[in-house]
Amino acid sequence: MNQAVCNTADLNENEAREFELEGRSIIVVNWYGNWHVYLNDCPHAGWPLNIQQDVFFDSDKQFLQCSNHMALFDVESGECKAGPCIGDRLARVEVEIRDDQIFAALPKSLDLDSE
Repeated sequence: MNQAVCNTADLNENEAREFELEGRSIIVVNWYGNWHVYLNDCPHAGWPLNIQQDVFFDSDKQFLQCSNHMALFDVESGECKAGPCIGDRLARVEVEIRDDQIFAALPKSLDLDSE
């Protein structure tokens, strides 16, 4: 079931922010007007990507970056392009835009009981 997470006006273009969805931290990204949502979990260690609130991009603002191990992730695909988890991907969260609201749903394959 999709849940309202935020409004499109909450993020500027090329901005990423952390929100909560069903008790999980997620990253909502407005990337050149396209919306991407990922679980805020580095596939290398399972830790959140950010240390500081809403700081998700590398210094060049080209990649999402894990602040713990400096892994770089493609914004559009979530694929790790550099760092200890090359080839792995951030877990994509289903996203839908309706009436300027962003709705999201956790991946069906996510086993919340194993955490």
